[in-house]
Amino acid sequence: MAIESKVWTYQLSSSTLTIDSSFGFTVVSLLVTSGTVVITGGLRSGGVPSTGMSLVLGQGVTFSSGNNNNIILSDIYIDASAGTVIITGR
Repeated sequence: MAIESKVWTYQLSSSTLTIDSSFGFTVVSLLVTSGTVVITGGLRSGGVPSTGMSLVLGQGVTFSSGNNNNIILSDIYIDASAGTVIITGR
């Protein structure tokens, strides 16, 4: 019997979205289709907060928990106020 893995897809435009643990994702991919989108992680490392990274048209990024499907991604802040981004998650 095959293991089922459904995929969530969403187009975010002129808005913001926070992907938290309630989404249940182990992989999140983003591709900017217009303008500029800022992605910021919520992790503090050594007391230093994450800073946003700007992505422009054609750029993308993937976050993954690797081979450990027990690790759920959380606190990914997506600011598409000045652009559009296609988001997929599973």
